[in-house]
Amino acid sequence: MNQLEQRVETLMGMLSASGATPELLNQARATAPTDPASNSLDSDTSPQPENTPGISPSEAFPDPFDPNSAGFVDTDNVFTAYDPVDAGVLQGTEATELLDEFRRDYMDCFPFVVVDSSSDADALRREQPFLFLSIMSIMAYRTPSIQRGLGEAFRRQVGARVVGSSHKGLEMLQGLLLYSAYYHYYYRPGQQQLVLMTQMCVALAQELGLSIKAKSRGFSDAPSALTNAENRALLGTFYVAAA
Repeated sequence: MNQLEQRVETLMGMLSASGATPELLNQARATAPTDPASNSLDSDTSPQPENTPGISPSEAFPDPFDPNSAGFVDTDNVFTAYDPVDAGVLQGTEATELLDEFRRDYMDCFPFVVVDSSSDADALRREQPFLFLSIMSIMAYRTPSIQRGLGEAFRRQVGARVVGSSHKGLEMLQGLLLYSAYYHYYYRPGQQQLVLMTQMCVALAQELGLSIKAKSRGFSDAPSALTNAENRALLGTFYVAAA
C-alpha cells in the first residue's frame, strides 16, 4: 500500500511540474487505484482471451486428422503413429471394406505395393500403420472431406517420421509410392508436391540400399538379395520417378 501511495505522489509531482491545474490533480487522485490487491505484481486487469490460458484451440477441440492435436505425439517427443480408426475418422468395419476394395480393384493397377490377403485391417494398422494410413487416404475417395483430411494427416506423418524422427524402412517407401501413384486425389493447383514425394521415394530407396543390392545380384551372398517386396518397391520407384 505504501508503494502505491508513493507512485501516486510521484505522478502528482510530475503533473504539478508540468503545470497541471488543481482540478486535473484532484481528478488523477480520485481515479488512482486504492485496492491493495491491485498493487500485486501478479494482478492483470487487461481483458483475458476467450480461450483458457495454457490451452490452445487445438487442445480444446482436437483435430481428428492432426496427430499432434489428437495426442499422438507426447510431450517427450516420442513418436507414435497416427491411426484414423483410433482418431474416430473411420470405423473398423469401414477400414476393412476399404482395404478389401484396395486389394480387389487397386493392386492390379499399381502392382508395386502388395498387401497380403492374410493381413487384415487390424493387423495392418498395428504392424504397418504408415502404409495403412496411405491406403485409407487413397480409398476414402467417396468422401472427399475425409480424404482431404487423411491426405493432410499423411503429409504430417511424413514430416514427423522422415524429418522429425529420421524413420527409414520399406513400409515408409511403400506408403510414399502409393501416395505418389494416386496423387491426383490430392492435387491442388499451386500446392502440388508430387515432385517432392517422388524424390523422397528415390532417396529412401537409396537409403535402404535397394539399388546397390540389385546391382550386386549374383556377385554377393544370399542375405543381400532383395525380397519380393523390395523388388516391387524398387521397380515402383523407377516407375513413379520416370512417369
